[in-house]
Amino acid sequence: MMSVGCCADGKVNSKASKPKPVFDREVGSLEKDILLKYGEPKESIVKRAKQLVGELRSALKSKVPNEDTEVKEVYYKTDKSERIFWLTKRPTGEWKVISNVDIPAGVVF
Repeated sequence: MMSVGCCADGKVNSKASKPKPVFDREVGSLEKDILLKYGEPKESIVKRAKQLVGELRSALKSKVPNEDTEVKEVYYKTDKSERIFWLTKRPTGEWKVISNVDIPAGVVF
């Protein structure tokens, strides 16, 4: 017999029920689609890939052709979560999502 979120002794694993970040659900979306879905962001900045630092951002360098590639970071904050998108510019001039993360309230990096 199997049960979800429970171990063999019948006690619930507290680690299994903790909220966790969700990565890359919007990869491939265009900026205009993100704006339609989530509205105006709290913050939006453009940096070169080599300027991306920190636990969440440094891994993005592997998703761009070189360190001089411009990456746009779009940040949303709600009562329940933080949402960050990273986009690169296509030859058409449109920005396309290369990575994103939804961070539930209470999750700390």
